[in-house]
Amino acid sequence: MTTREVMDGINRSEITPKIIQLSFDENGNLKVATEVDSAGLAKEATVEAIKDQTDKLQFDSNNNLLVGVNADDVGLAKDATVKSSFLFLDHVGDYSIDVTNSGTAAAYISAFSSAITVDETAEYSLVLAINAATSVKLVVTSGINTYSYLLNHGNALAANAWYVFDGLPLLANDAINLEIDVAAGATVTGVLRLFRRR
Repeated sequence: MTTREVMDGINRSEITPKIIQLSFDENGNLKVATEVDSAGLAKEATVEAIKDQTDKLQFDSNNNLLVGVNADDVGLAKDATVKSSFLFLDHVGDYSIDVTNSGTAAAYISAFSSAITVDETAEYSLVLAINAATSVKLVVTSGINTYSYLLNHGNALAANAWYVFDGLPLLANDAINLEIDVAAGATVTGVLRLFRRR
């Protein structure tokens, strides 16, 4: 079969109308028109929509993506949440305890000759250690009223152990003191560390 006969056969075939419908650009490339996002090709409108969204992203000077977290919803805690979850303390002062019972019977004796006055309404923490196994009262004077509370549920504190009594609500100008149950003729020493919560 000659070339001419082959070409005549092609021209008479059903593919001729399909070939005629093809169009090419000025460089001879076949033009393909797509009306939907198919075959891995995106329409211009789709590309523009993506660009509109990516243009909203912000980056730092090192080209790292900046992300703003407005709620505790991605496993990260905001600063306010962290502050509410942890206890922050301001050290108010350290106060030495050195009391002697010169009487003939055990008695509660004030640990400090002058009560400790707080200057700010807040919750306070008492950190206490004494060298004797004995019970201790916290005495709070607020205005004209004085209140006395046994610490450690009224149980004796162990000697030479640190105890923390947290969350004591005090008003500005309240005064606190400790009363220690001291055996006759005995001396109790120790230290009180006072902290203010914030």
